Amino acid sequence: MKHLIICPEYPPAPIPPGGIGTYVTHIAKLLAESGETVHVIGQLCEGAKKKN
Repeated sequence: MKHLIICPEYPPAPIPPGGIGTYVTHIAKLLAESGETVHVIGQLCEGAKKKN
């Protein structure tokens, strides 16, 4: 199954860690480890890695 999660607090994020961002990090990892396809849309911030 494919999952799409939209979470502006998903790390790295411009706001302090914790809350829903931490929850989404853990649930996305658990779903992926179970063989599910997971896509997370988060907020772009200066700390995020960018493709060249």
